[in-house]
Amino acid sequence: MKSAAVSAAMPDLPKTMLAATNDRYGPLELVRVQTEPVPEPGKGQVLVRVHAAAINPADIFAVTGSPKATRLVTGLLRPRQSIFGHDMAGTVVAVGRGATGFELGDRVFGEGVGTFAEYCVASTNRIAAFSAAWTFADAAAVPKTAAVVAVTSAVAEKQRDDVVAHKKPDAAADEKTAAAAKIAVVDTKPASVYSAASSADKEPV
Repeated sequence: MKSAAVSAAMPDLPKTMLAATNDRYGPLELVRVQTEPVPEPGKGQVLVRVHAAAINPADIFAVTGSPKATRLVTGLLRPRQSIFGHDMAGTVVAVGRGATGFELGDRVFGEGVGTFAEYCVASTNRIAAFSAAWTFADAAAVPKTAAVVAVTSAVAEKQRDDVVAHKKPDAAADEKTAAAAKIAVVDTKPASVYSAASSADKEPV
């Protein structure tokens, strides 16, 4: 993979991959594993080889189209994105033009596009590198809400301090604060999580 849109790429990347897809709304049984083209990273994006992916409520909405209000985002009549999935962890295998902060081989986690596949693209402002103490499964399972809460709280605290100090709003400084908060979440020591379920409860969790 090497085009004008790609600044660097691992050698011998495949042209196709296996991916979990759904082309119409319905029960989870409609999801199929199919061969799809490997996506090409656009400006400000990287291509990630997915080692682990986690499912969250947004993925269920994207497959089932329920509640129907979510179709305003996922597509009114059918899913806009046939390969679903958001949360993942993997390694960077290609870098798009204008994508900074990441190099080939970096271990990253965060939000990608169509992560239930062997490869996915991700914007550099939606991912972060993670500690070698973590496994890919650990990183993929970090709840999205944890990162959102950490970033929002950190930026709000900084802005409050700026108001007290009579400082003018500084968007660039707020971005740095958000980035630091993301790193803090990633550097947190992973915990073991155990759960139990019975066959009587078949609702997605």
